[in-house]
Amino acid sequence: MHYRSIGDLNDDIVNWITRLPRDLDLVVGIPRSGLLVANLLAVHLNLPLTDLDGLLDKRVLSAGGRLNRPVELPSSRRLKVLVVDDIVWTGAQLELAKKRIALADLPHDIQYGVVYLHPYSGGMVDHYYEKLPGNRLFEWALLHNQYLTDFCMDIDGVLCRDTTSKEDDDGDNYRRFLSTVEPEFVPTWTVGWLVTSRLEKYRDLTEEWLERHHVSYEKLIMLDLPTAEERRSTHASPRFKADVYQQTGAKMFVESSLTEASEIADLSGRPVYAMETRQMVYPGVAPNGRRQSPLLRSRIAWVGHEMRRKGFRGTAAAVERRIRGKLGGTRSL
Repeated sequence: MHYRSIGDLNDDIVNWITRLPRDLDLVVGIPRSGLLVANLLAVHLNLPLTDLDGLLDKRVLSAGGRLNRPVELPSSRRLKVLVVDDIVWTGAQLELAKKRIALADLPHDIQYGVVYLHPYSGGMVDHYYEKLPGNRLFEWALLHNQYLTDFCMDIDGVLCRDTTSKEDDDGDNYRRFLSTVEPEFVPTWTVGWLVTSRLEKYRDLTEEWLERHHVSYEKLIMLDLPTAEERRSTHASPRFKADVYQQTGAKMFVESSLTEASEIADLSGRPVYAMETRQMVYPGVAPNGRRQSPLLRSRIAWVGHEMRRKGFRGTAAAVERRIRGKLGGTRSL
């Protein structure tokens, strides 16, 4: 699976600039992901920016004070225009854009580019940065793509916020949370497996919430333990999720917690996406890229779990600082 974060995209665009024409006059983004590429490219090159409709309507987006040139499309001058998207895969969106531009009979020199290219689509663009064979996942589209039918996905911390320590009482407060918490993300496509550490005894409330908020899924897999205290004392969640990940053969697991994502990755031997920090976590590799021992990983995961259970809601950096302190300070995570 080829994964690219928004940070990766920005780095790739900066490197791509050295291979692009230096006399461009305008960058045009194909909606919607192409607008992200066009915006970054235009900012780095300090060029005017517009979308596809803007190009056809001779309209340029307002550029603020840094762009020291007119922000309009002159009808009397031939411009060098780069129309961009994030990727060409089937080429359907690009072909549609090309047809619309051709029908407009614009006087400009128009070239086409993508950051990422399917190996068999090279003839469709004038410029590209990198070929991406096989399956790919992009941070900016990961939770809104057709691959979700082959994903395992956590609920708390992904579809809705996590509980506070007061709400996580395995009683009336928790039931109230399950019924009333607002969604933070509703998938566009059907999710293959919702895999949650919520206990099986809360299935009815969970299914009612999912139906009420129009979350489409094929299977809901819940942890079959009698109490939340037993779930916490046995630290059952990572093993439970890793087992489901392996048994289903899912392409990806989307987990809320960074520390738990690291454990699931180690236990399953497969990558896991952590919503907490919006990064891909790989087996045997700490989130900062360093290798770490299973014992240290286990201690880190347990401390992180206890911190979240007690209501700590700091940034990932703050969590790391807290964990360093609780584990004695100096060992690398």
